[in-house]
Amino acid sequence: MRILQVIPWMTARYGGPPVVVLQGAAALQRRGHEVEIYTTAIDGRGRVPHPLNVAVLDHGIGRASCRE
Repeated sequence: MRILQVIPWMTARYGGPPVVVLQGAAALQRRGHEVEIYTTAIDGRGRVPHPLNVAVLDHGIGRASCRE
């Protein structure tokens, strides 16, 4: 099954939500699902140092920043 998870940010300093999304996606991937996480480049008043609209592998999971 192809699964898309959407979260407004993936910056680890915000705690729980990014951790839960990554761990959940990794568990689904181990069960044979294709998982992608779409997020933004938002980090408080700044941006994370990832290029926009480009897949970034994080813990083996394709992740893409979709907007500023």
